[in-house]
Amino acid sequence: HGYIGKKHMVTALRRFHEQFPDAALQINVTRHPYSFVGDTQVPGREMEGSWHKGLIAYSGGSEARALQAEQGLQMMGAQAGVKFDFSVPVNWQPVDSQRLLLWTGRHGKQEEFMSLMNRKHFEQARSAIDKEELLDCVAAVGLDTEAARAFLNTDELRDVVWQSYGATIRD
Repeated sequence: HGYIGKKHMVTALRRFHEQFPDAALQINVTRHPYSFVGDTQVPGREMEGSWHKGLIAYSGGSEARALQAEQGLQMMGAQAGVKFDFSVPVNWQPVDSQRLLLWTGRHGKQEEFMSLMNRKHFEQARSAIDKEELLDCVAAVGLDTEAARAFLNTDELRDVVWQSYGATIRD
């Protein structure tokens, strides 16, 4: 899970700098829109309900398998200081949040935006499919919410997101 991986990376960097305070270390992160289901557009998929219900569907209808996946994620998350909330509303293809990922990158705020959005989404059940939550994240990282709202009211970067969704599965 990318959110857990990022938490581990931050911890590793902090420990490195504690041990080597005079050393410089630069890491460049490039984020790309992704979807576990690729670029297949399925009508109605956008309203699958909670993450828990989505995992049941993803697990072939098995609640036991979904709970097992949740337990595994909670165990991995605990090691990184993350407690997941599986009640959060989800969308396997959150196009608008992924478009804002790219838009905030244009303004040098992509990593800040994603860190905040991920914390709100995964730990606080404040969904990344809710436009107002997304705009709150935009404001929190110091970007213009009206410019972001105007951007979301266009189709700009929608094709880039869908192309990236396909590449996630095929490449």
